[in-house]
Amino acid sequence: MSRSASESYNPNLDKALPMSPGDNQISRSRSDDVYASARAHLSYELIDAHNEPPPPTPPKIPVKDRQVAKNNIRRSSSSSTHPVDRIVVLPDMDPHERARRRMEAQLKQKLDEEESFHQEALRQARIRAEREEQMRRDVEDERRRKLVLEQELQQSITLRRQRKEEERMEAEAWARELERRKREEKEKRLAHGRRLEAWRKEEAARVEEAASREEEEMREMQRRRARAKLDARKLRKEKRGSDEVISKGWVTIQTNQSPVWKRRYFQLTASRFHLYKTEDDLTRPLDVIKLDDRVRAVCEWNEGFEELEAIPHSFAVVFADEQKTISMFTDSDHEKDVLMGFFSSSI
Repeated sequence: MSRSASESYNPNLDKALPMSPGDNQISRSRSDDVYASARAHLSYELIDAHNEPPPPTPPKIPVKDRQVAKNNIRRSSSSSTHPVDRIVVLPDMDPHERARRRMEAQLKQKLDEEESFHQEALRQARIRAEREEQMRRDVEDERRRKLVLEQELQQSITLRRQRKEEERMEAEAWARELERRKREEKEKRLAHGRRLEAWRKEEAARVEEAASREEEEMREMQRRRARAKLDARKLRKEKRGSDEVISKGWVTIQTNQSPVWKRRYFQLTASRFHLYKTEDDLTRPLDVIKLDDRVRAVCEWNEGFEELEAIPHSFAVVFADEQKTISMFTDSDHEKDVLMGFFSSSI
């Protein structure tokens, strides 16, 4: 016996059991098989009904009762809000006809139920297919979204690693640069210290050499002055009382009364120092300086006359009377030694 649509379809069972991608095709095939099976079963029942022996003849209903039955059937049909396919059995209808019509009505009802079941199964299959397609799209969208997030995360991680690597390389480069600068500064300080030490040594050697040379020059000068002084005394002693010229030449003089340097021609005798304007006019001297007991000191530049330091072959003569001082320089060391010797011999 065939099942009804309410017995064959259970929506809760469809919701509870998820369908695979091939369930749609399987459902359609299963519905078609059920529909074909129902039609074949009903056909067999209809054939069996025709083969059954006819039912016993019902008792005849009077004409009055037939009219009452028709009226009841009409009232029942008009009062129903949902018309249903009915087989109106008339009292005078053939039993075989009534059985045939009843079987046709049952077959039509079963076919309608099976068609409804088939359409509902197709609708549910379509809904499941749409749901599965939506789920597939959602899964694909979620997969793509996760893929994009993973790519962005990986890109962010890569960029962060690159920045860290760049910062590390910059820090290492800066550390190397600082180390190089420190090393260069240290080398510069060491080189400067070596140069300074070498300069100090050279300067000390130069100062020592200069001091030695100056000391030697001083000793040599003192020897010359002492020798010149002795020679001058000897000559003055030999030439005493005569006006014979012992030495002559050019000298530049400056007195403490005038800042002007004047070049004069001189002649030196045993007791006098004559100054002339030129060597061509020796008849009238410009100045005559007596040497006996008038000279108090003969000085070099480092003996209180620093202004003569830059003037070569210079010296100063300090006289005892009138606080007179004459600064002078000659054209050579020999002339300087001679004059200083004569002036010193007068002290």
